[in-house]
Amino acid sequence: MKRIITTPVSLIKGVSVQGIKNLLSPLVVLFKNLNLPNQIAVLRALSVIPIGCLILWQKEFLTYLAFALFAIAAISDFVDGYIARKRGLITDFGKVTDHIADKLLVFITLAALLSIGSVGFWVFALLLARDLSISVVRDLASSKGVIMPANIWGKVKTTLQMTGIGLVIINTSIFGQSTMFVGTILLYGAIVVAWYSFYTYCVQYLAMKD
Repeated sequence: MKRIITTPVSLIKGVSVQGIKNLLSPLVVLFKNLNLPNQIAVLRALSVIPIGCLILWQKEFLTYLAFALFAIAAISDFVDGYIARKRGLITDFGKVTDHIADKLLVFITLAALLSIGSVGFWVFALLLARDLSISVVRDLASSKGVIMPANIWGKVKTTLQMTGIGLVIINTSIFGQSTMFVGTILLYGAIVVAWYSFYTYCVQYLAMKD
């Protein structure tokens, strides 16, 4: 009996264009049915794929492209929130999608930078640990019927974090100053502010009446 060997190339050749269309069609329909802020959040979540790949490629031109995509994705976080509030399009699905998209953008990008040695493991670990810890506190508060929205310190942390990551990605020199150095300092600042914001959440939670 003749043995049939299946290779990745043969599998790709066996996939028809129509088959791909049939696979993606329901997803396209679902995407079109989302409101604009949710569409932006979904695109932000998907943007981590090209951003991560471009960073890992470690080519100068592609690094600039990764920076541009990251900057657009970071700005979109403010844009979709503004549109949702302005047009009254805030939904539970949108809140969850926006939160997931933000975390994917930050930590997939940081993981890519970590893998090429642009950021230290402890930077990644401390920021991730803080976000996980915040989630635990918020869940505990939610179990008591209390919603803990992001405070000013969380917003400052996000600004420092996004700006720092962007400068580390581009890794060039502006006015004789290394963006890698400035970006790293901003990430250190983001860590300090992040854990201070966690402290404020803990104080707020402990002050809650049972």
